[in-house]
Amino acid sequence: MKIALAGSAGTGRTTIAKRIASAINYIPLTNLAKSLLKTEGFKYGTEETVEEFLATPSKQLKLFQLKQEKENELENFITDRSWIDLAAYCIQGMQNCTNFDISSFIEDCRIEVEKYDAIIHIPWGRQPLQPNGTRTINPWFQFMIDSIICRLADQWKLQMIEIDNSLTNMDAVQEILTSIKCINPKIKIKKPKIEENINETEQN
Repeated sequence: MKIALAGSAGTGRTTIAKRIASAINYIPLTNLAKSLLKTEGFKYGTEETVEEFLATPSKQLKLFQLKQEKENELENFITDRSWIDLAAYCIQGMQNCTNFDISSFIEDCRIEVEKYDAIIHIPWGRQPLQPNGTRTINPWFQFMIDSIICRLADQWKLQMIEIDNSLTNMDAVQEILTSIKCINPKIKIKKPKIEENINETEQN
């Protein structure tokens, strides 16, 4: 089963994805962009955000290829960034780029997203944005990303599982696991240990 979380940065996607992966014994594909940031020489601690750094044609294509390669290697996985996210960040970050075919890139993302068995939307605004040294904490930017994700999902006629803004990370995990079980009754879910508590302040 191929599961993807969709949403803007800072909504808890990575934390939730890792917990779900642990519960169903799946490999979590998280923070794929970090390896690209390292090879491309991203400098942490500067004013440049990850979104700004990756907003070039070559880096967008490399990120696409990296994600495609990792996802094609596995039959079962959960990822904290869906192809809808990749398309949304491209639209927002590359809109003024004249030497990049955004339409073709978006169409390629649409084709890839069809491989998912479940897409879970983690909405913007469910928790305050916190700096992590890379992402932009501009709430308007992240709001726009989430809006584009929702618009693309509607255009592509995708049935996303919507997570309520009021849910804690722990409750969100339980709701997602219940939804996954409904889609695939054969999937086995491990009971969480008492000492395994989600850090509600961790944001991804």
